[in-house]
Amino acid sequence: MNKKKAIKVLGASAIAASAFVATSPSSADAASVSQVQSLVKKAKDAGTVLKWAISTEGSADGTTRPWAQYNAAKAARDKAVAAINTLPASQKAGYLADIEQNVNLHINRTMSYIDAITAGEKINVKKAALEAQIAKNLIDDNTEAAYHALSTEIRKQAILLDRVYGQTTRDEIRANYKKAAETVRDSVKYEVSAKIELDLAKKAIAANDAATAEKHLTEAAKYMKDVKNATMKAALVKTFDELEAQLTPEVKSVTAINAKQLVVKFNSALAKGTTEAQLLAALSLETKADSSATLSEDRKTVTYTLDSTEVKNAKLTVKALDTDKKAADNTVIKTAEYNAVFSFEDVVAPEVADKKFNYTSATSADMTLKFSEELSSFGTISVNGAQVTPAPADIDLAKGEVVLRGLEVGKSYTIDVVGATDAAVKTNKAEHITLSLTVPAQQVDSTIPTVSTSTNGNKLALTFSEEVTKGSVSIGGVAVAANDITTTDNKTFIVDVQKANAGAFFANNANFFTSEVVINGFADKASTPNTMKEVKFNSTFTADNTAASLVRAEAKADGKLVLEFNEEVSAASLSALTVKSIDGIFQSNTNLTVDSAINPTVDGEVVKNKLELTLAAGTQLATGKNYVLEVAADKVADSYANKNDKAITLNVVRPETAEQQAGKVVTTTISEDKNVISVVFANTHVNGMTDSVLSPANYTVGGKALPANTDIKFVDNKNKVMITLPEGFVTVNGTFTFAASNLTDAYGNTLADGENTAQVDLTENIAPTVNTALTVNSSNEAVVSFSESVVSTDIDGDATFFEGISVKVNGSTAAFTPAVNNGKLTVKLTNAITLTDKVTVEFKDAELTDVNGNQVKNGTTSN
Repeated sequence: MNKKKAIKVLGASAIAASAFVATSPSSADAASVSQVQSLVKKAKDAGTVLKWAISTEGSADGTTRPWAQYNAAKAARDKAVAAINTLPASQKAGYLADIEQNVNLHINRTMSYIDAITAGEKINVKKAALEAQIAKNLIDDNTEAAYHALSTEIRKQAILLDRVYGQTTRDEIRANYKKAAETVRDSVKYEVSAKIELDLAKKAIAANDAATAEKHLTEAAKYMKDVKNATMKAALVKTFDELEAQLTPEVKSVTAINAKQLVVKFNSALAKGTTEAQLLAALSLETKADSSATLSEDRKTVTYTLDSTEVKNAKLTVKALDTDKKAADNTVIKTAEYNAVFSFEDVVAPEVADKKFNYTSATSADMTLKFSEELSSFGTISVNGAQVTPAPADIDLAKGEVVLRGLEVGKSYTIDVVGATDAAVKTNKAEHITLSLTVPAQQVDSTIPTVSTSTNGNKLALTFSEEVTKGSVSIGGVAVAANDITTTDNKTFIVDVQKANAGAFFANNANFFTSEVVINGFADKASTPNTMKEVKFNSTFTADNTAASLVRAEAKADGKLVLEFNEEVSAASLSALTVKSIDGIFQSNTNLTVDSAINPTVDGEVVKNKLELTLAAGTQLATGKNYVLEVAADKVADSYANKNDKAITLNVVRPETAEQQAGKVVTTTISEDKNVISVVFANTHVNGMTDSVLSPANYTVGGKALPANTDIKFVDNKNKVMITLPEGFVTVNGTFTFAASNLTDAYGNTLADGENTAQVDLTENIAPTVNTALTVNSSNEAVVSFSESVVSTDIDGDATFFEGISVKVNGSTAAFTPAVNNGKLTVKLTNAITLTDKVTVEFKDAELTDVNGNQVKNGTTSN
């Protein structure tokens, strides 16, 4: 052994021994301390093994419980602790802390890991139950129960999954159990939601509550649009049709969707063959003229186009129209005539509803922007920051369409539309619409659509693999009339065989018949349509031969009473209310006179299960008092002329008026010059406005709040402020709406409604920046490019252009001649350079701007 090495080893041993003696208890025997240290080490080693057993960076797989490692660590820990406890109290703390940090910590984390796997397996049990129902293509009570059971289990067990230590390990546990279960649950989310709404509709129909039934059927229809399982969808459609058939045909709602279009929705399909002339004759809106009427494919919605839909308290009537339904004597059942007091004001700004590409070549396309309504102006349109002016032939304001031509396929574009206005009486303006898009390559669809079919009683369901246009269906060699092939989404088509062809298919078969069905001619919506292959099969069709109490009352601050019932009501005979008590004091002979009782209108739709009562001026309710009122018997009739046989009692309190008048108001006038807005408040008192007018948060331009660094200051007095918009705030040219809010004068008065806005013409104020890479074209020429095109501008008026630009070659100032060409700066060097020379161009308050006058920012560029 090398002598020097031996000395070193001996020295190290001596040091270790001295350290050992220093830390060992004087009363402890050396062998027992050594044993403790050995046991502690074994426990820590077991803890380390456990640490990696519950980590995805080690051996953890998120599904296996590491029981062997867990039990080994616990056993090693228990032996070490038992040995530690034999030492004097003064020596225990260090060893116990070591055990706590390096063994118990991993044992506790492992228990959380094991608990998470146990929780996950409980989730898997519920997931399997729902998967079994889905595999059967059943949407019934058992499927709904399994859906809710899985949702509950996911929520209940999620807390245990989230306790797992380590992000990657925790994510794997979640993916194995929670996310996988959520995917299964969500796969039938819309199916279950539709079933729940249909069950509620069925319950409401049984209770003769037509209004509630319609509400739930409407919700069910929304969910059914997103149902993916074709078999479940067919079952839901069948239930929906059966429930809807039980409702009395009537208008569900009449709503204006913009200044010139009115939508009438029915709860039953109108008769096949209903003409536009019949639809136009049915609608009347006081003082307005309709020009067209379009019936939806399911014949439940009519969209009317009028000269204007904006009215206030106008009489609206939808006369009775024939439906598909027939009475017992085979006469056609008509919709009930609909009358309402209708008000509408278009206050919604237009928006881009769609965009379509027309390919002029493989590399170029024209894009049509389709707005949500008719326009009076499309405002200002910019493409990638540059304002464009579409040709007159590319603008159709009546259709709300603008065509942008010559876009490159594969290129990304930012389209900014500022100030598009609709055709309302008080035009609504879309302040700033931004579209970001990449022009896609033209897609060639060569996939032939396929169909799956199912028969349920008297219904034939055809579900296609994609949206298609209607083809032909024949039963027993007889073509089904096109109007009897219905769809709501162009993917699932339904034939009511019992109603089709005016009932001809069941004419000689009262109960059922079996026949060949041939489906053909359905084609997809590709630019070159792909037509399905003919499908033939035999099917058996079975005929379907199966033959208001008060909810709540409210007194409003304006003195009106609103009574809500569990079904539609009419108030033709309600003229008085009896006061039974006021604040608990019995009233012997007090009545309230009802001036009018109407079904109130909310958002343009009449609420037929409510009555709004206006009381005569002399019999108003006092505010803050508790009234017990009574409606006499036979005063409230439902839609079936059933009247209340007993008096109806209600309890109400009229609240205090919530809103107070603002007092004297302040008006505004606006002027602007190069994005500096001057606001003058029409105040005559010397104290003027408060500092609220200096807060940028109280102003918006184009619907966008001013940033915190906006410079706002009083000018001349406290009735005028000057607002300087910060650089970069205005991204495109256009006319924007300036709006102020929450501003008060010295006496607390606020801005007048309608007088706190103004239109301002603003110019894009984003300063150009120098690109860092300089292009050297030759030994005498370099080209500087910028973030946008620039022009030479004499900013200071001394007739000296290009000031603020300097050029250096290898650090020494160089002579040059500048020029602007195609939006870039060309530098002509007086002395030639070599390939290895470094050229630097510096800009400091340079007389270069973009086309909107924004000066180039200071900066340098070099090769």
